[in-house]
Amino acid sequence: MLTLLKKILDFFKFIGHLILRLLGFHKRRPQTQADKALLLTTRNEVDGTLELIEGTVPDELNGTFYVMYPVGSVNSGGLPFPEKYADGSYNREYGTPIMNGDGMLLAINFNGSNLPQIKSRLMKTPCFYADYNSRVGTDQHEFFGFSNFGISRMSLTLGARDEANTAAIPVKFGNANPFMLATYDVGRPFIIDPVNLVLTTPVGANSEWVPGTPPFLPWAFPLVQTTAHPTFDPITQELFTVNYTRSSHSSAYTITSRTVHHLKNNREKFKERLADLGKDLVDENDSHKVRARIKEFFTHLDHHIDGAPKEETTTETEGTSVWLMRWKGDQLIEKWSLLDQDGELLQIEECMHQTSITRDYIILTDTAFKFSLDLLVNNPFPEMPMIDSFIRKHLATTMLPYTETYIVKRSELQPGGGTITAYKLQSPIPVETIHYSCDYENPNGQITLYGIHNAAVCVAEWVRTYDIAKITNDDVKNEVISLFAIGSMDLSRLGKWVIDTTTMAIDDNQSTEYYAQGNVTDADIGPNTWGIGLYTFRDMISPTKVVPKIKYLWYVTNGLDARLLTNFIFNLYENYQNRIVPTDDIINLTKQGLPFSLIRMNTETMQPEDHYQCLKNIFIRSVHFIPRKTQTEGVPYELDGYIFCTVQAGIPQANPKNYESQYWAFDAANLSRGPLCKFKYDGLQFCFTLHSAWLEEALPLNTDYYINVEDDYNSLINNLIDKEIIQEFFDNYVYPSWNSKD
Repeated sequence: MLTLLKKILDFFKFIGHLILRLLGFHKRRPQTQADKALLLTTRNEVDGTLELIEGTVPDELNGTFYVMYPVGSVNSGGLPFPEKYADGSYNREYGTPIMNGDGMLLAINFNGSNLPQIKSRLMKTPCFYADYNSRVGTDQHEFFGFSNFGISRMSLTLGARDEANTAAIPVKFGNANPFMLATYDVGRPFIIDPVNLVLTTPVGANSEWVPGTPPFLPWAFPLVQTTAHPTFDPITQELFTVNYTRSSHSSAYTITSRTVHHLKNNREKFKERLADLGKDLVDENDSHKVRARIKEFFTHLDHHIDGAPKEETTTETEGTSVWLMRWKGDQLIEKWSLLDQDGELLQIEECMHQTSITRDYIILTDTAFKFSLDLLVNNPFPEMPMIDSFIRKHLATTMLPYTETYIVKRSELQPGGGTITAYKLQSPIPVETIHYSCDYENPNGQITLYGIHNAAVCVAEWVRTYDIAKITNDDVKNEVISLFAIGSMDLSRLGKWVIDTTTMAIDDNQSTEYYAQGNVTDADIGPNTWGIGLYTFRDMISPTKVVPKIKYLWYVTNGLDARLLTNFIFNLYENYQNRIVPTDDIINLTKQGLPFSLIRMNTETMQPEDHYQCLKNIFIRSVHFIPRKTQTEGVPYELDGYIFCTVQAGIPQANPKNYESQYWAFDAANLSRGPLCKFKYDGLQFCFTLHSAWLEEALPLNTDYYINVEDDYNSLINNLIDKEIIQEFFDNYVYPSWNSKD
């Protein structure tokens, strides 16, 4: 069955390439070295010493800082995805999102005033070795090779990649040394040795996770929907995560169902249209006529899909299934099926990217990041912009403008698993949420949740090769193709939400939102919330300490960049229902451009107290609080440390590498002073880094937890139709590589 499916898709690829040649697509200005500078990301693994380029290294800067980021595929040699391979052939990965790439973990080890040591390693999951050994140019590529499908990477024969590229989560069980988990929204977490940065084992056998793909699509590498932010409780030494499967009642299935339904009912008409189209492609030399015929075909299909009655796609659905999982470091993983207080299945419309806990509760949300099955069919053939544009038009939706939130009472968790209630709030948090954290203490049953609300921003979307820039009404610049399409369409907000667990409602009297444009006419615009990025606070995701009350947090704002606002995103969010800033003002400010800033927020008053504004072309990417080694007299505990940042710094005089990867340290209590020191390392380059972590001391991994990878995957392969050929591939290429990793 898989072989037949592959042949059918190969036929459509051939037809697509023929269309492209006749119509002359991809006549954009060719990708140049200058275009690559903004996106330049290396895949090489390094060991070295940082170079101090400004300031003095503080004696109290200590421990090991970690940050995760994507670095392209096994075919690309890093980022950006090249438009063509070395032999001149078109690269089908070109124009796919930078988020779709292997994970690289970067570690920086501090040793007082000595120069810090740097190390980076690829996150080599078992599917990484399958991907590497079936890369373009190998004998195995035609049958086993992986391709970028929107924001996921799959092989139609082997399954979905677990790229482990999003976060590193520190945990500590019993007397074992702290270690970390490499996490991903659509893949099992893997244990990382914090010293050599090598993956050692998945968490949970395949049999303990329910795949998110339909039962009729069995794979050796199943797609698992989970969270990139499982939550660890250092007091009880429990890790909580989720596993969920979404219902078939989603936009991807809807559009497919409506399309198939209409094609069935109009089979003869479409057979005639396809026959005419095929004749034109073979016999007609007039590309204008071919273009018109193709446009007519898609317009006709477009019209009927838009006009298809809703009752045509009515299907019975059981809804979303969500399981809460608890791991205490041993071989047993407990699992509870979740129902709301009305006995209904939870409906996850987008994803469960973030989770959080307090002393007595577990907080789960439907998070505003479309890392879901819907986008598996988005951009399936990146070299076919007409088809891609058509699909995106019908599948793309705005983020839900609110956040459905569920509360699990930890006291109701019965040992061993089972079924448990996830109490749905009476009304959702009234704005979309990507990331959030909670005070650990919940006095009188009140949960305090601090939410980062990227309003009218679609983080799952990326800039496509055929996108049009809103400000210039011209093709987007090559240098931003594949970047997150984060041209802001409104102010982000920072929310403080107090949840009363006796009523399962938000306490409006104690809840508040902060947002600010800043003084946009001044050189220093001051504190603002234009495009909030990542944030940090002391002891955030610590494996040994909880945060009873988050008193201060530091967040990055991305400003406004005309290169990243496309017509597509503008049209998608023009009528955003929670709008604060009028769209005309958005356009004018985007033309003006606004810089990145680092801001400290007092969460008691929900007002900013300090900030640092970057120069133009300086981008702060990831931030993490690093405590001082010894307590500073007169400085509050929550402020006593450094904010350590990864920075993409514009270096105009250097061409083509006119961005430099740097590492800055700020005094957490005095941002406005500017960076205390800046470092760089010439052997490593990144364009975007994601979530970070910090360990007081990186010690060798000494946990006993282990899943035998061969037994784990063989149990799946044995049930596959093509099991003999897939088993041979695993025996020759996957298991030897995994077992011999250093």
